[in-house]
Amino acid sequence: MKLYMLILIVQVAFNFRINGQPHNDSIKTKFIKVDDVKDLDKLTWNFCDTFSAEITGFYPELKTLPNLQDDSTSVKALLIKNGFTQVDWGTGNWEKGPRFTYLKFVKGDCTCKTFKKYYFNQKQTDNSYDLRISERIICNSDKLMDE
Repeated sequence: MKLYMLILIVQVAFNFRINGQPHNDSIKTKFIKVDDVKDLDKLTWNFCDTFSAEITGFYPELKTLPNLQDDSTSVKALLIKNGFTQVDWGTGNWEKGPRFTYLKFVKGDCTCKTFKKYYFNQKQTDNSYDLRISERIICNSDKLMDE
């Protein structure tokens, strides 16, 4: 009987340890479609909350990638306008498209990462792809770009 009681206690403690602890990266990404970049200013954001949002619809489909030096993100302007400072950046290729751009911003204890993502869209007759573009912002979470 003592053995069964010990097993029950261990099982309950183990379940609490797995299920009872909060997981920052388990937040759901909210998908927001806007028609124009000006619509971003109409969205209300609390950048010190924990959230993930992917914004689509305000970039046209492209045939080729823009020059990296000429590329910028729209969410970056919102963060800077709200007092954030850029502290890190990067760019690279990924499996869903030819490029992404990463920027990291901080303001006090608040941290936001932004990603501009170029997705492969439809295959063209010359076997190239046109590209659709979105921007994702992840604040105060370790969530990855594609989660």
